Amino acid sequence: MHTKKYLAGLTIAVIVLLINQLYIQYQIQSISEDAYIINIAGKQRMLSQRISLEFHKIVSNNASNTVLKELYQ
Repeated sequence: MHTKKYLAGLTIAVIVLLINQLYIQYQIQSISEDAYIINIAGKQRMLSQRISLEFHKIVSNNASNTVLKELYQ
């Protein structure tokens, strides 16, 4: 009788731990995907700012087109 209760409790504990671990892994994957998208957005913003700065320099006659061409490549 005690052996059946022990095995049932152990089985429930293992199932709960497995479900918990699956949930944690799902959350980590979700956060990782969000971080990747945020990094891409940050890089695009940085490049956009650099291009805008170079256009401003060109308009002000302080730079040449070569830097701008390098940014687009």
